[in-house]
Amino acid sequence: MKTTSVLIALLLPAMMFAQSKGFDKVPVATAEECKSAEPKVLEAANYLIDHPLDCKDKNCEYGRKLIIEWQTNTPDYSFQIDVKIVDLSKGNDMLLGVVMACMTKYALENPADAKDALKMKVGSFNLIADYAAKSTNGVKATKQIKKLLEAKKKGKMQEFAEEEK
Repeated sequence: MKTTSVLIALLLPAMMFAQSKGFDKVPVATAEECKSAEPKVLEAANYLIDHPLDCKDKNCEYGRKLIIEWQTNTPDYSFQIDVKIVDLSKGNDMLLGVVMACMTKYALENPADAKDALKMKVGSFNLIADYAAKSTNGVKATKQIKKLLEAKKKGKMQEFAEEEK
């Protein structure tokens, strides 16, 4: 009996961590489904932002897929992947997933700004900078990431967003 209790006590946290968030079960094929999925999509964005780049659990994988599918199908928001976004995440698909999560989070939490491309970029870049600044997230300090972090530090994110390559 003691052995069983100890085994349960040791395995319970692992079992709880492994629980599915259900991101793979959220339909987002139609405008109506996209609208009703917004709370779950925001949960997926927050989940990705709260985990390091090397997160390999199914919730991260399904969260990235949900966000991309939702961004592709929602008629209520428009997401632009420009040169600056590509440069920030160059060669790192996991970072691109976090960038997409930051864009989604900003749009859903600031719907009044979502139609303004510059406000979307500035808001998203601030979230990306916050993520990249945490060493535990494992974001490589590339030239563009360093510029992003410096812009955040100096309060010049709009200038960074507007800057041509």
